[in-house]
Amino acid sequence: AAREEAEARKAAALHKAKEEEIAKLRAKQEKAQDKQSELDELRARRYQEAYEREWRAKETAAADRQRRINSELIEAREAQQQAKLKQLADQVRPTIPPFDLPSPIHYYARKLVVPVNVSRMKKRPIIIARPTF
Repeated sequence: AAREEAEARKAAALHKAKEEEIAKLRAKQEKAQDKQSELDELRARRYQEAYEREWRAKETAAADRQRRINSELIEAREAQQQAKLKQLADQVRPTIPPFDLPSPIHYYARKLVVPVNVSRMKKRPIIIARPTF
């Protein structure tokens, strides 16, 4: 009976040692899985941040492109208006003095005229500079 008891204790100790070994392996495996999960999470976060940076860069480039297109359109419109005014000025200049005909040229030319004084304002304006287009 003592022998069986010794064998039972030995088996119990062996069983306990195996369970402890299995518990250590499980803990080690869980720790490795946790570390891998953290690495995967970090990798996913970095990927997401890179994607967002790329998206912001594309949005910024698109906005810059749109601003450039809009400014080019504004410049083209202004150049077109100036060309139109020059064309009108060239047509009007040989036939009619610039202040006899109301036109876009007349509007801009009035800005270049300074009256001598209030009483003579309508009679004799002083022309500082003739409009050149």
